[in-house]
Amino acid sequence: MSKELIFNIGNIFNSTTAEGALQQHGAKHYYIAPYQRGYKWASNHPNDAVCLLMKDLLNAAESPTGEYYLQFITTKLSKVNDINVLEVIDGQQRLTTLTILLSVLSSKQKNDKQAISNNLLSYEVRPKVTDFFSNHIYQNIDSIISKTWTDFINEFPENNEQDIFYLFNAVNKISDFIDENFEKIDTIINFEKYVLENVKIILNNIERNVSCEEIFSNLNDNKVELTSSELIKGLILTNTARERNDTDRRITYKEIIEIRAVMGRQWDELSHWANREDIKSFFFYNSNNVLDELLMLLALKDGFKPTVDRSDKNEVFNHIQTQIKKGKKTTTHYFDELKKLKLVLNEWFSDDEIYNALGYLFFTRGNKKTTIKEFLSLLEKSKTEIKKKLKADKIKLLNTEIEDLEYGVNNNDIQNLLLALSVFGDGSRFNFTAFNGQENWSLEHIFPQNPDELPNELGIKDVEFIKSLGGDKLEDYETIKDRLKDFEEAMNTKEVYTELKNKLKKQTCLLLEDEKKILYRLIKTEKLNSIGNMSLLTKSDNSSNKNGMFDKKRYNIAKRVSNGSFVPKHTYDVFSKLISEQMTPELSVWTEKDIQTHEQWIKTKVTAIRK
Repeated sequence: MSKELIFNIGNIFNSTTAEGALQQHGAKHYYIAPYQRGYKWASNHPNDAVCLLMKDLLNAAESPTGEYYLQFITTKLSKVNDINVLEVIDGQQRLTTLTILLSVLSSKQKNDKQAISNNLLSYEVRPKVTDFFSNHIYQNIDSIISKTWTDFINEFPENNEQDIFYLFNAVNKISDFIDENFEKIDTIINFEKYVLENVKIILNNIERNVSCEEIFSNLNDNKVELTSSELIKGLILTNTARERNDTDRRITYKEIIEIRAVMGRQWDELSHWANREDIKSFFFYNSNNVLDELLMLLALKDGFKPTVDRSDKNEVFNHIQTQIKKGKKTTTHYFDELKKLKLVLNEWFSDDEIYNALGYLFFTRGNKKTTIKEFLSLLEKSKTEIKKKLKADKIKLLNTEIEDLEYGVNNNDIQNLLLALSVFGDGSRFNFTAFNGQENWSLEHIFPQNPDELPNELGIKDVEFIKSLGGDKLEDYETIKDRLKDFEEAMNTKEVYTELKNKLKKQTCLLLEDEKKILYRLIKTEKLNSIGNMSLLTKSDNSSNKNGMFDKKRYNIAKRVSNGSFVPKHTYDVFSKLISEQMTPELSVWTEKDIQTHEQWIKTKVTAIRK
């Protein structure tokens, strides 16, 4: 029978049936050799290893899927006193803590049932530790629970050793944890059932005639739980040697170590690439664990269907493990596919045309967020086919009537279109790392909707523009008086309005504060809300502009750029009036002609981008 690689805790300590790890490897129990260090998992503080393990187990037991993977353990089949044992090379701290947990759980149930782990861990680090396990952990754990270390040593002075001190504290911390979280025996029984059935470990058994001390010197870390990517890494590195040994020539242990070393370096290189800031912010901008997302792509390419809520954090690992176990794929196949996936994505990232098109689709706004997952079907396609598909998707987003776009109604369409002008404006590579590294983006009125700093003295261009915004002819007072009602107590609105009309008939004029208030209220926003008066800025840059006039905004944007803010090229060109020679030459004002010229330029540019 082929040996399993992954066991739940029940089968890690199952020594009686074929499903058990011990029986599968022909061993009677686990053995902690004298060269191992003693038990050193602390339990005094919330972030100590024992406390973290217990909290993680409880959280996992309460989760919808309830599955929890521990760091893999490494063993070697050895013979001690003419008995076959699984010598624990790496993982004795975890295995010891689980043994204590199962003994405590058994004690809390107030029956004569012995823990499944009883007498299955031979702790030979020091003779007194072995006696402590036999006399207290396995046979009489109640002699430890709820006692102080001083009381225990007074009663059993032979146990006054550092290793036993750590074991003693672990017993009491786990006991306290059970008492605090489980009031009834039924809940303790359910938790024990969860630990035995749903907590799992990768068992990496070395079946070569090699020194365990040599293996041990290259192992041992104290991680508690593994991420999905770490589980898959462990699966690939431990299972590849098995697959190689299924060939005609069985490879030596030295060859296994060399293979794993090469694969380990390749995995680290892949992980480094995926976590590069430019790669991460481009392909995996909404992920906390980039390598997990890369492996999700691999699984999706393989036909995997994730759960809707992604509540099972190990579902990708479970899928890959199942495929390997059923013989449908090998770990070598998956590792090769993973490296190939990285090469393809890196090639896309390096091609400016593909990069710009993909980035634009990733960062546009809409009802559905586009991710790299949408383009898995292109992984095997030629660059020509890829570019054709991306162009079609881009055109769909830009398929809108520009003159119908209105701020407050079509904000997403306006923002997507303005972004396209910067991304595809001149064929150069857009900086999506900087774009995504900034805050949320927003639409900025080039001429403010509600200007808060109209100059006291208006020049010819200012007067012309403001008159055009209010209509070529300001209306009679009776027509607009309802719009000025809330000013009536503070001013004589009719008188102020009449004076304002007279002033605006002149080439230049000086405005009083009350006249400005009325003027703001009368300005028609239709032209100001058209796309010709829109640009794209971060929210903080937008806020820093306040409702200033064009000249103030232009100066502020130039200052923000010099201080390191990322401003899209189109926005910078608009405020520098570099868009078209048809714009008014004055850099201090933004006019109706500028809005019209800008809108016409956008139409021409978008038509070219669509081709």
